Amino acid sequence: MKRFVISGTAVAVLACIIASSVHAEFRTWSAASGSFTTEAEYVGKKSADVIVLKRRDGAIIDVPLSKLSAADQAYVTGLGNGTPSAPAQNPTTSAPSSAAPTTVATVTPAGLSAVPTLGAGEKPMDAAEADRALRNVDREAQKCKTAEEAIVLYTVFLSDPKLPAATRTEATQKAADWKRMAEQGLVRLGTKWVTLEEFRQARVRSVFLINQGLEMVRLNQDKLGFDKLLEASKVAPDDIQADFIIATVFAIGVQKFEKAEEHYKVCLRRDPTNPAVLNNLALTLIRQNKPVEALGYWRTAASLCHDPRIVQNIGRLFEAAGSRKLFVTPAVLDQLSDIYATLVLDNNVSAATKQMGWQYMVLPQQPPVDETTAALPADTTVDKSIAVMGSGFCPVSEYILTTRDATKGSAGFVIADPNQPGKRLDAKLIASSERYNLSILHCPGLTCTPLPMDDWYSRIGTDVLVASYPLIDTKAASLKMAKGKLISPSSFYFGGHVVYEVPKAPSVPGGPVVDTMGNVVAMHLKSFEALNNRYNAGINTWAARDFIRESIPNARFSPVGKADLPWSDVEKQAAQATVVIMSEQPASDVGLNKRVGEGFLIDVSCSKCSGMKTVRCPVRDCANGKVGAMQRQITGVNPTTGQQIYQDHRISVPCRNCDGRGRVTCPECHGSGVDGSVSSRPRGINTANPINGLLNPN
Repeated sequence: MKRFVISGTAVAVLACIIASSVHAEFRTWSAASGSFTTEAEYVGKKSADVIVLKRRDGAIIDVPLSKLSAADQAYVTGLGNGTPSAPAQNPTTSAPSSAAPTTVATVTPAGLSAVPTLGAGEKPMDAAEADRALRNVDREAQKCKTAEEAIVLYTVFLSDPKLPAATRTEATQKAADWKRMAEQGLVRLGTKWVTLEEFRQARVRSVFLINQGLEMVRLNQDKLGFDKLLEASKVAPDDIQADFIIATVFAIGVQKFEKAEEHYKVCLRRDPTNPAVLNNLALTLIRQNKPVEALGYWRTAASLCHDPRIVQNIGRLFEAAGSRKLFVTPAVLDQLSDIYATLVLDNNVSAATKQMGWQYMVLPQQPPVDETTAALPADTTVDKSIAVMGSGFCPVSEYILTTRDATKGSAGFVIADPNQPGKRLDAKLIASSERYNLSILHCPGLTCTPLPMDDWYSRIGTDVLVASYPLIDTKAASLKMAKGKLISPSSFYFGGHVVYEVPKAPSVPGGPVVDTMGNVVAMHLKSFEALNNRYNAGINTWAARDFIRESIPNARFSPVGKADLPWSDVEKQAAQATVVIMSEQPASDVGLNKRVGEGFLIDVSCSKCSGMKTVRCPVRDCANGKVGAMQRQITGVNPTTGQQIYQDHRISVPCRNCDGRGRVTCPECHGSGVDGSVSSRPRGINTANPINGLLNPN
């Protein structure tokens, strides 16, 4: 059994409803369509068209009045017109019905919770295990972006009836602390919690310092420019742009790969799933002859996205190892071969080209500080990149519902239609919700069949399926699905969320959460890794349908399914209606355009010398330009014969091969530092920014 949970914010709303409610008895409520009935007590009205009911098991649900039968609507109208108000019932003291399961309703600082007793044969969680679980929640809460997200995490944790009393009390107190922080509107800035205004000021300062640093780099004031970029990194300790720029300049501009590795790893700590960081870090390790470490980063990057630049780099490594420009062990080559084959053969990513050099990725330009919708510059020569923002699904023909986070600050949206492989469709943002994390895109020509959205109450324990695409999948080829159960379907849940327990659910938000009848019951929003069981939160369909009706005049929803379907049919419907959402964005400047010229992201430097023009002296005994030699010295005279006594001593002398320099001209590039077998202007790719190759699927 799972506990029904209501957040602290909803408690205030619920208190107002209960305080103004009328006394009513338990009765049977029916849907107008006859598809659902429940036995509950009328509590009050939440709005003009939404009433609040309390079931016998203590769960509080809100139901659209218009969806109820005519008799139920008349009953509510009669209560509102003729029945006098009664004293408010206190949910903390009301006794449960004799016909209901035994529950204990409590009011905690985190919100109103109906905590079910343990089932027959169930035992409380071990104290040590519960303590470890709470510590995990504490750590995960500190990683949340806002205090509100942390409250959701603690509230879900408290829904477990197996928690010992001591752990529940401690978690409740911590949830109360987070609630006070949420009431102040605090957000995380590094390890500190600050107001939203302080966060925005830090962001404004960081952007200013980054632009200042780039200008200094352009004017050949490298040290001053890097100092400004380092300061920007400290001002915005969660942002990776400043360190990414520094690392890229070190790697491509001056071939200081140790320094580049240091700053790419700073980016990785802040954004562990960024494919651009993982790919570029792997390249810097290859240049330092660390292929084993590079293998791990490329494996992670390939699991997150199917990108031709990762394929090109792995293929380039094969070529360099085969021509003995780099030494790579057979074991590493074998594992890289598996990654390469998975991307090229299983996911149809373009194969590597011998005439193309190493490829570094760049970040899309950050959205404006004020978080308004950004328009692309009128200058068509400005580099643009494809940024995969997330997943979405089709609730109404030619329209896509997704998260506001996926569309905020972006423009020029592109949709990968799963029903038209290789085809991309333009889309336009038509609405963003101020109340919920929702946005709607209009995509003419979209062939997805809309999924039905059930705005009726879904029962706790309902089997559900979550569908979403990986972090970056430009071809809509790798839909991820996972099954689980609904835990709390009420819109009273914090922020309009519903909660479902789905182990290994996709981490990318925006996909549909559907039941066994193929109806959407929520839009997937967030997964909580810290909890023992995998809990997830999504935005309920009532909020989504209301937002769609407000944004799309005469919206026509698909008929709601009323019979269970085989899971294979449910999965097929979800796959045909779930899309990948991308956007065109200006590429982030890394200060190298004026330095190295066009094609700077396509690194054509020699693989043997990494663009340094020289390599270590090949003489085996040469150590930094010194080799060993024997020198004979007189150590004495034989007193009998008068002959001198000699002894040989080992000394170091300058190497004749490298004239004592320790390095010789690279035999591959003959001192040019450039691989003559590759081109910096490969056909079909914008040489100023190879990311533009993704704009043309052909």
